[in-house]
Amino acid sequence: MIIDERLKDWHKQKRAEGGHIAHAHSDDHKNRLDEKLTTIQAQSEILWECTWLHFEMVEKLAPIITEPNPKENISIMDSELLSLLSAMVRATFVVENEPPRVLEMNTPFETSARLLIGRGINVYHRPPQVNVTIISAAQAGKPDSKGNFPTADEAGEISNSSGRMKYQDATGNLAVSFKNISLTGMKGTRESLIGERFCLLYESAIKVGDFTFNAQARSLPVSVQVSKDDNMEF
Repeated sequence: MIIDERLKDWHKQKRAEGGHIAHAHSDDHKNRLDEKLTTIQAQSEILWECTWLHFEMVEKLAPIITEPNPKENISIMDSELLSLLSAMVRATFVVENEPPRVLEMNTPFETSARLLIGRGINVYHRPPQVNVTIISAAQAGKPDSKGNFPTADEAGEISNSSGRMKYQDATGNLAVSFKNISLTGMKGTRESLIGERFCLLYESAIKVGDFTFNAQARSLPVSVQVSKDDNMEF
């Protein structure tokens, strides 16, 4: 899928130039990333609209096709288009503004996530909720066969970590901003955190028509700074 390749380039550029909002090299750097993401969003919206229209046509044809061979072909097309729609939702759910490189315990920070096809899925009356957790970088580097990251073993506890996406009329963006999110607890010992890397994991269940698509996005790696008074159990 061409959108995958362009998003890979965007992620690569973000990593290379330093995507953490607290450490952005310059306004020019952020503007370049924003412009590229805006272009990818426009392309994603067109691709989503075309794919969804084809899917709706196939769904309408399915009940009226009775001959075995055409009916089987319709079923295959339906399944393939649904898989493509699911892949598009997963691919276009991205971390827009990265968290700081170093997270300090009980210190609020800002971050945001965005769904690039948000304008096309008509979720204004039931915007998706996004939840943020923290997992080890090792976990984040081992997605399963469907590209999902493990969530059963969270590495810590985060407060103010849930929010609903909002549609912004001026930009056409569907995004959620966390303004007061903070890390309140970590597993392990203070010594065990030295040199360890983690990722924030953003998750959402996105409903489109009668279907629910699960999407995840991970942040760039972060480290955690703790003091002797910080909570190491939760």
